[in-house]
Amino acid sequence: RYRSCLGTSFACDCADEWSGSGEGRIQKLLSNSADVRIVAVTDSEIVGYGELVTKENLLGACYVVSSAGGKGVGRAIVAELERTARGHGITYMQLESSLNAERLYLCCGYRITERAKHIMRGGSVMDCVKMHKDL
Repeated sequence: RYRSCLGTSFACDCADEWSGSGEGRIQKLLSNSADVRIVAVTDSEIVGYGELVTKENLLGACYVVSSAGGKGVGRAIVAELERTARGHGITYMQLESSLNAERLYLCCGYRITERAKHIMRGGSVMDCVKMHKDL
């Protein structure tokens, strides 16, 4: 089974583990190794979230609510994370993208380095794309 709200590249077990419940999702986001977290706000509503792990040159996350998809929110989050990374002296970024977000990162100038499998903490396996960009 696949969740239509997440596109066709997420099996239900992966989608559940990837996103979790509202409270579980917040705890998951706050418990990882990201040291920079930003939100995108439109009309007083949070419509996107991004994070950066500076010690790993890692764009750790970029999430956009479906109602804000295709409106430049993801590109703005990525651009701000890259600006912040440059401020930390980072000269390149790397990431693991879901298949759904691959096009976003290609449009932002990332290049594919490898197609792989991402194993989540709970053991679910998801196809992913490893990507890189010189800043």
